[in-house]
Amino acid sequence: MSDKVNAKLYKLQDNLIVNYEGAENLINSIVASYNEKTGNNFKDIALKQDLNQIASVDELEKIFFYNAKLFVLNTEEKKPDWIDFANTIAQDDNELDKFKNRYSSFLLFVYDEENVFAISKGYYGHHLLGEHIDIFFGMEILCRLIDKSSTEIRKIEDRALFGSELGAQRFFRENYNLAYDDDFGKIYKSMLAAIKEEDFTKLGIVKKRETTKQVSISGSSSFEISTNFSYRELLNRITMIKRLLLTEGVDFNQFYRVPQHELTSIRENLDEEIIKMAYTKYIADEEVDLYHPDIFDYLSSSVTQFINQENGTSSEIEMSSSKKFKELIDEIGQDLIDTSSEVNFTASLINTFGSYKQNEESDYIKPISLNKWISGEVEYNEKKYFKVDNQWYAYKDSLDNLLKERINNINFDILSPSVKLKDWNLIEHPREGLFNESFIGE
Repeated sequence: MSDKVNAKLYKLQDNLIVNYEGAENLINSIVASYNEKTGNNFKDIALKQDLNQIASVDELEKIFFYNAKLFVLNTEEKKPDWIDFANTIAQDDNELDKFKNRYSSFLLFVYDEENVFAISKGYYGHHLLGEHIDIFFGMEILCRLIDKSSTEIRKIEDRALFGSELGAQRFFRENYNLAYDDDFGKIYKSMLAAIKEEDFTKLGIVKKRETTKQVSISGSSSFEISTNFSYRELLNRITMIKRLLLTEGVDFNQFYRVPQHELTSIRENLDEEIIKMAYTKYIADEEVDLYHPDIFDYLSSSVTQFINQENGTSSEIEMSSSKKFKELIDEIGQDLIDTSSEVNFTASLINTFGSYKQNEESDYIKPISLNKWISGEVEYNEKKYFKVDNQWYAYKDSLDNLLKERINNINFDILSPSVKLKDWNLIEHPREGLFNESFIGE
């Protein structure tokens, strides 16, 4: 019997410890909530009394003490899905009745006042952790293991991985898979290839036998190394990781969709902030992205209908997607959108729904309130968020700083066109082709 296991290591979001008034309250709450929602029963297992006295010491002789909580799950016996099929061809039905499925999982939390880590085996443990996981934990470790001076890593950093490069190409509208053999997957694999055997010592991992030919490593929202570890080795690994995360890593400029668990407590505040931003820009006659969340269908639509569901007034506007923000709000009309104050403006956007038709013969489809049409950036609790297609995203200051640095180095005077486009007059040029043709010879 082995005292070692191989399992993925997760880290919960640090801000949740504050929100739940302590790590132990956080752990107990998410386990209880999962049990209540799913009907499964992760059971709290009492641990040895001296377990929490095991200390972990880093290379600076600093001593770390951790607490631990163990939960295990055994599902009820259940008839496999294939039994009914097998019974149709088996001579004796009773012979198959003894076959039952039963699944098990374990979930071990290791925590102190600052962080909560968890290892899990079995599907249900990962499912319980869900939205509470720090989705960048594995990547944050990997980016600190690699040699920043290597050519591959300099190329990755220069291209602003996770930020401007992929964001511009995909418009933030896709989830990325590290296993894909596309631009994102290739860069991730290059990063893994840059990790050398000696880099594993930063995690306290050394080759124990000369017969060990390879140790693999992977990381995204979790962190996994293809070696078994004991409980004491787990504590040492966590200590090394805590030390490693304090060092500077490669700047990948990550942005991400805000996890639902984090978003639940701040969505209302973010929605209020973005409407305030929109009203401020309306008063200043500055641009705001205002479009239906189904942007691609909306851009090809012919007519948009706006209805204030509180007072019943409505208006129809052709090619609304081509209009500037203030122009569109004013054309919708004061009867629908009251711009006399921020409070009235907010209420009007919430009560006014916009739907569109894709051609003259079709019906209006997909009515959505205009407060969900706004896209843009806001700051809340000293953190920056942006909204695209009615989805909230967040990004690190590093991306913002990098983009500002690069933009400041651009000479826009050199890039400015010699001929500026005229405003598109839809009466004179009702179609884009006619508008473009009007520039021939100029």
